[in-house]
Order: sequence, then C-alpha cells, then structure tokens
Amino acid sequence: EWIEKANDLVGRLIDQAQMDEEKAAALAVAFREAVDNAARHGNKNQELKLIDAIYLLDKQKVTITVEDEGEGFDTELYLTRGIQGNAVAAARERNQAGRVGGLGIMLMLKCLDDLEYNYVGNLVKLTKYR
Repeated sequence: EWIEKANDLVGRLIDQAQMDEEKAAALAVAFREAVDNAARHGNKNQELKLIDAIYLLDKQKVTITVEDEGEGFDTELYLTRGIQGNAVAAARERNQAGRVGGLGIMLMLKCLDDLEYNYVGNLVKLTKYR
C-alpha cells in the first residue's frame, strides 16, 4: 500500500517536471523498480523497515534517491552484468536456476541517463535529464 502511494506521489512530481512523455514514463518505471527492489531485496519485505526517497528537480534533470535499511549487495557485479548482459539470457539463466527476476538493474539502466549506487548497495540514485 505504501509503495503504491510513493509511486503515485512520484508520478505526480514527475508530471510536473515538464519532461516529454517518454522520458517521464521511463523515470517512473525506474523509480517503481528501485522501490520494489528496496522493499523486496533490501528490506526483505519487513514492514517495519523504512524506505527513504528524495526527489530533486533542477533545470537540467530529475534525480531521485531511494534508500532502504538492508545490508546492501555487490553493486559492481550487478551493474556490470546489467551493462554487459543479455536480458533474455539472464532471465533464462535465473529461470533455470529456479529463481525469478534479475532484470531490474538492466531495466533501470535502459530507462535512465545515470544510475549510481552507494558503496554499501542500499542507496540508489536515479537520474533522468529533462
């Protein structure tokens, strides 16, 4: 419920940023993925753990940071896979191993102009130029 409220709020903020429709939609998709990852992977679906989101708008870009209370992850490994990887092959590999998902970082990289994680891996910065 709170994730949907956050998505609705950020969607309204993005609409007010005067971005073209395609860029706004891409940023909204990336934000939704970042918040979902924070809830599921970072906070391990523990309802008492928080997710902080900060929205910044300037003349050139929209930047949104999403931070969870989790332990983080090996961001370099997953960013490298996301940049160099083949989405279909990655999905097939995870499916064969009995897991789902694994395409979120690839999706966010496609949607954004810049994607950065902190060293720990519990904060992601999403940037989209207007």
